[in-house]
Amino acid sequence: MSALCLHLSTRLVTLTAQPQLTPRLNTACLTARQAEITELVAQGLTNAEIGATLCITERSVKQALKRMFRKLEVSSRAEIVARLSTHLATAADNKSLLSNP
Repeated sequence: MSALCLHLSTRLVTLTAQPQLTPRLNTACLTARQAEITELVAQGLTNAEIGATLCITERSVKQALKRMFRKLEVSSRAEIVARLSTHLATAADNKSLLSNP
């Protein structure tokens, strides 16, 4: 049930967000495939939809997410997106501080 709630809340945020305001994720710590999966998770896609988009099985998506959870020390899809978005915002803030003495 909680997975359904998470999916619905993620989908609702995705549908109500303006596309041009979607933040890019800082995926430098991830493999190319993990970065692709993360971008699709951020869009609110299910494991099955991600698998279909990337031409991989749903099980492969689940396994990739498990590895990403361990790598990023998170326990949910929403935390992955939040963690990577936070890293991006922090990096942008640090850059603006350095350029404005």
